[in-house]
Amino acid sequence: MLVVIALLGRSTWGAYEKNQISATARRAAEADLAELEARKQAMEQSIKAFQSEGGIEKAIRQKFQVVKPGEEMIVVVPEKPPK
Repeated sequence: MLVVIALLGRSTWGAYEKNQISATARRAAEADLAELEARKQAMEQSIKAFQSEGGIEKAIRQKFQVVKPGEEMIVVVPEKPPK
């Protein structure tokens, strides 16, 4: 009877350990999925921005520091604080 109890206890412990490993793996997979979904949303927003003329122009201006012909740079200088 003691041998049967020991074997049942051992198999129960093995099932418990496998359950813990599976739960840890599931949490990691869910975290990865959430990260991938966030990246997907960001990529979709970038794609939408590039589908418009204004979005393409904005990206080019930011990346290459270009201006349209006739545009000039304006430098705003803050006033000196009164003493």
